Amino acid sequence: MTLEELKEEKALLEQTRKNILEGGQEFQTHDGRVKQVDLNTVLSRLAAVDQAIASYGGSKGNTDTVLLKFGGMG
Repeated sequence: MTLEELKEEKALLEQTRKNILEGGQEFQTHDGRVKQVDLNTVLSRLAAVDQAIASYGGSKGNTDTVLLKFGGMG
């Protein structure tokens, strides 16, 4: 996954977490009961995505480009 994809997934996971906390794991609709994804599953994936983002350098502004450091010549 690219850093941008990870950030998009993180935003979706954070919104899902918020929805679960505000509305609960299950709710009733006209068509029946709806059960959302388990909060622990969301939190686990969110932690994994945060770790993956950190491996890109987090908020340091790094991209998918490989950064190389060259020693001085001559």
